[in-house]
Amino acid sequence: MKNTRLTRLAATGAATALAAAALVGGTGTAANATMTGSATYDCPTGLPLPGLETLQIPVSVTTDSFDGPFLAGDEATGVNDVTAVLDLPQNLVGAAVGMLGITQLGAQLTDFHLWLGEGGQAVEGLSAPLTAIPGPGALPLTATGSLASLVTPNAAGTFPVSLPREFTLVPASAPVDLPVGSMTCTLSEGSDPVIGEVEVRKQSSTIKGRTVETKKGHKAIATVARQHGGDVFGKVVAKLGKKKVGAKAVTRSGKAVFALPKSAHGKTLTLIYKGDSGTEGAKTSVKVK
Repeated sequence: MKNTRLTRLAATGAATALAAAALVGGTGTAANATMTGSATYDCPTGLPLPGLETLQIPVSVTTDSFDGPFLAGDEATGVNDVTAVLDLPQNLVGAAVGMLGITQLGAQLTDFHLWLGEGGQAVEGLSAPLTAIPGPGALPLTATGSLASLVTPNAAGTFPVSLPREFTLVPASAPVDLPVGSMTCTLSEGSDPVIGEVEVRKQSSTIKGRTVETKKGHKAIATVARQHGGDVFGKVVAKLGKKKVGAKAVTRSGKAVFALPKSAHGKTLTLIYKGDSGTEGAKTSVKVK
């Protein structure tokens, strides 16, 4: 990855009324730099009260600077803001005020990840401060956090960006505690968490070669490096002219060693790195000395 930064990620959420019967499925649109989408979560409260046993919360996420395409097997860093707006439903807010005398509500979202393919990207510190309840009706809570880094898949391709399948919602209240502990919110049945997709391209590579004379002939050492570093995989093929004289898997540090006969002296050796699912190939030539 070209040390690209995801300069801002914005997430918004809204809660449906608890009496709503329909679940909202995930929808999304995507371009290289902007994505929007939503999914619905079921959040059990543990309260034995009709209509309050489980909150159904649709969460809508917008990312307006998801700066793809990215390179395979790499990491972009930088602090990127995430905002989540949760609209607590009217009956929950009404019960908190009317039954308990609560005047403020807040929330913390933990274990919240945005997913790129199979890789979860942690959103850190996603929390909403205690917010005054102005009156009857739903209460919007604004939580802010940050995405500090994004790790890309090891292979090139097009990968989905998704909301989490599960996260923890921890409510807060004042002047007394809401009788609800942490809630494990899980993706509702039929709700699609995918909000967009990102293109991941292969890293380029370089290969260098050198030879040394040995008692039995010569030794050729190939060294492969990826564009932005990291472990190297794949094979190097060695040719004298058009004749293939060897094929070796590289070590993770990018080395491959070939034994050459004395007759190779003075000839041109071609070393060809074949690449892998996330790395382009490369080629070089060296005179055998």
